Amino acid sequence: MSRFLGRTTTLIGRSKRIRVRGVPADFRVPPGWPSPTDKWIRDNALWQPPEGWTPVPSVAAAPSQWRYWVPNKLWAQTTGAYYASIAIWARLSNWCAALWLVAFAGAAFLGFSPMLRIVAWSAAAAASLAFLIVH
Repeated sequence: MSRFLGRTTTLIGRSKRIRVRGVPADFRVPPGWPSPTDKWIRDNALWQPPEGWTPVPSVAAAPSQWRYWVPNKLWAQTTGAYYASIAIWARLSNWCAALWLVAFAGAAFLGFSPMLRIVAWSAAAAASLAFLIVH
């Protein structure tokens, strides 16, 4: 390990990185460990084993402060198109939440009746929540 700008870093070149389709990070295999299966990586994605843990009793534990997972920089690029079709629901939810805030702040200045204010606030909040749930 080496220290650089106050951060502890490890040499990635000394460890094997395993990238599995559908997992947003690459698994770094500690020195001397067997390569895990794709199923194990999917089932344990982003899990940080406790210090001293080993996958099998015959191998040494990972070095102290071992970084098991490294973000996969291609993840956002490859999955963006997959989620584009449902992004409209998130935008609608955000717009309804903004409408709720404007109605909440402006109702005091417009002089509407209290019942009308409650109905407007409830409708915008319910629509925002509904769109968020659909998303």
